[in-house]
Amino acid sequence: MDADFPAAHSMDTAWYAVDQDGYLGVFVTGEEGPVPHGAAGEHDASLPALPDELRESLFVFDYDAEYGEHVFWHQPYARTAVPPHPLHIDQLPPRLREAYGQFRFDSLRFAEAEHVQPWEFAVCLGWGDGVAYITADFSTVRFVPDNEQDFHALVIESKKHLPPELKNLHFEELEGPEPKKRAPRRRNKGADDGR
Repeated sequence: MDADFPAAHSMDTAWYAVDQDGYLGVFVTGEEGPVPHGAAGEHDASLPALPDELRESLFVFDYDAEYGEHVFWHQPYARTAVPPHPLHIDQLPPRLREAYGQFRFDSLRFAEAEHVQPWEFAVCLGWGDGVAYITADFSTVRFVPDNEQDFHALVIESKKHLPPELKNLHFEELEGPEPKKRAPRRRNKGADDGR
């Protein structure tokens, strides 16, 4: 059964994920934060409640449009809380472990990640334009699958409004590496070209 996400803005929710070490994190979407397909979240009425005393042991990531309204891509979530004693998924009873462990980042540690871009790991759902996303290291903009045609227009418009700290962004698929120049071909001395 597919998850049912609200279609309107201002529908904040939160979703949960486990990192490669088994620690649990909560991601607060704000108005437009993407949610990975299959992640358990507050939008799911069947998700059992996590006891309040355990919530203080979660890594917390918030979605905040840091670069404002003139940037037209999904930005990463920013880590806003590091618990002194992180909650490991194995510390939960089986029912909660199964519910909250549905989405895993197999190559990410919450303790080391100041920013997380879920689009780098999975197809996501959410609000907003959804044409592209910026990587967690703020170096590259990539198109969201099935939005290649809209990506070119987005790049042209975005470049007009980039804040100074993002002027060196790489726009993947449009700005490939410089083509290698071929050395001129040499003719063998005395070779007959057949003309």
